[in-house]
Amino acid sequence: MKSFNFLHCRKFINRVKHTTRNLSTVKSSNQLDWNRVVSDAERVVGYPTSYLSLRCLLSDEISNLAAHVRKLVGTGHPLLKTAKRLIYNGKSYMHTRGLVVLLISKTAGQKSEGSINDPVTDGISYRQRSLAEITEMIHMAHQIHRGVVNVSNLLFPDKNTFQDMEFGNKIAVLCGDYLFASASKSLATLRHPDVAELITKAMRDFTQAEFINDHDVHGNSVSVSGMTVSDWEEKNYLLTASLLAESCKAALILANHDEMLQNEAFKFGRNIALAWQVHSELQPFTDIQKHPPGMPFDLTSVPVLTHLKVDPELRNYIGNNKQNLDNVDYKFVREVVLSGTGINQTKKLCQNYAEKSVECLNSFSISDANFALRKMIEFL
Repeated sequence: MKSFNFLHCRKFINRVKHTTRNLSTVKSSNQLDWNRVVSDAERVVGYPTSYLSLRCLLSDEISNLAAHVRKLVGTGHPLLKTAKRLIYNGKSYMHTRGLVVLLISKTAGQKSEGSINDPVTDGISYRQRSLAEITEMIHMAHQIHRGVVNVSNLLFPDKNTFQDMEFGNKIAVLCGDYLFASASKSLATLRHPDVAELITKAMRDFTQAEFINDHDVHGNSVSVSGMTVSDWEEKNYLLTASLLAESCKAALILANHDEMLQNEAFKFGRNIALAWQVHSELQPFTDIQKHPPGMPFDLTSVPVLTHLKVDPELRNYIGNNKQNLDNVDYKFVREVVLSGTGINQTKKLCQNYAEKSVECLNSFSISDANFALRKMIEFL
């Protein structure tokens, strides 16, 4: 087999290392700024949405399962990482979907004063607040289900490890299924068939997204030959943006807004979700504190895909290891991607989605909620 040679990239790599060190020094202050943006937005809606997911996790059923989750400590099962992100990253991008639904609801306003069964508080109806919580529950359930790993004797020949992984999968499925069931029950109490149809469509999209990519033996996504950014957009709309887009539209349906404004809310949710996704895929290349070199990352992310278009050698290298991505030298791939133009192109794509989100907000009246959404976009 032809040897793999990236020596021509080394002079660029050294330059990039210095740049990423400088980027990491401002990361902690950026996190504080984001927390402030979210806290200000929560004051606008009068609701601490960053604790929506935590409230769901503190139900009696999930608390009982949590006792079993503790048994997974030290096993390396992905469910532990998911649980950590859900509990400790209270104001991360993972927990802003409910907040966005409330903000877009308040930005659009109410067509009526509300009713006994659907009172309006701080410009947001009871059913819209329920929808925000449903959105968070569904997103959380999906994240937990994605932590299920492929289990076989070939992948885990050690009997104890095999049993740990199998047990972790059972807990992940039970937790995710419970949250999906709770969300479905709450969705039914909204008593609005159109809203139920939109949200269930988003849940269906989760499954459809999993069939767009090839996968290795562990279930990790692998770039198919010729995969483009358009393919990435199709997959990540289904995987991450559909839920927020449909929820934003549903929030306006609950307030009886016209179809034009509903579509603007849908486009806003779609674009801000894709912007967040692109931003998160940049982090393994820009945040060396949370993503130290060598840590695995998504090889179908935008930075990688844009670089692969002009680097057939790296494309062949990843292709040769697509059956088991554990064999990939992620540190080396990261350095090669940083040496090219993929990072700048990814930042431009993120900015493009952010600008489209702002354009959608121009269709709504100026308000504190509108301004709060713009501040969240500016952070990107």
